Amino acid sequence: MGDAAHLEEVHPSSQEASLAPQLSQKVIDLAEEEKKERLLTVPLRYAHNQPRTKRADIAVSSVKVFVGKHMKVPREKVWMDPAVNEVIWARGRQKPPSKIKIRAEKFPDGLVEVSIPEE
Repeated sequence: MGDAAHLEEVHPSSQEASLAPQLSQKVIDLAEEEKKERLLTVPLRYAHNQPRTKRADIAVSSVKVFVGKHMKVPREKVWMDPAVNEVIWARGRQKPPSKIKIRAEKFPDGLVEVSIPEE
């Protein structure tokens, strides 16, 4: 029973009550930062300086790198919606667009989702 008395001395209930407002404030802050959303215009001009048969592949890679830099995450954490891929590949492998508008959402776990913005 000496251990129980020791625990009460170390962790009095008055300290727990004082921590409650701080913890609830942190939860509110995390809820506000739950999703960060940005509208970005990604330049894909660099892909036109590449061999014709690799242009669309490089454009897809460029979108992931660009979003990773702007959302401060590694490229592996960027997930692209299939609609973005279809827009890049719409005119074929040799003629990707010179730029593309996208919507990037960052989730609390660090994953970034890239999609086409609704207009």
